Amino acid sequence: MQENQNTSTRDYRKEIHELKEALCKRNRTIEKLNAEVMELKGRLQSKSLKTHNERGAGRKSIITSDMKAAILDLRKQGLSLAKIAETYSQKAGVKVSKSTVYKIISKQPKVN
Repeated sequence: MQENQNTSTRDYRKEIHELKEALCKRNRTIEKLNAEVMELKGRLQSKSLKTHNERGAGRKSIITSDMKAAILDLRKQGLSLAKIAETYSQKAGVKVSKSTVYKIISKQPKVN
């Protein structure tokens, strides 16, 4: 009887050990897959940072990076979109609409 109990105890311990090994192996697989997912997310984000039209086709913007910076500075001063468009149009001599100002401001990353 004692021998049967020892045998069954060894069998249970062996089975527990095998289950632990299988669980560790699955955890390693999950970690590898999570790493792969993070890498793919990074690639996707880097691709989404490319320009909308990589060939350069379409209407060219008349708004330069200096103009964008000036418009963003006016927004930081608290001016409305309409007031920015009016002020900048008078200052630069280039007609800038409210929608153009909105597009420039909305494309900037949010700062928390």
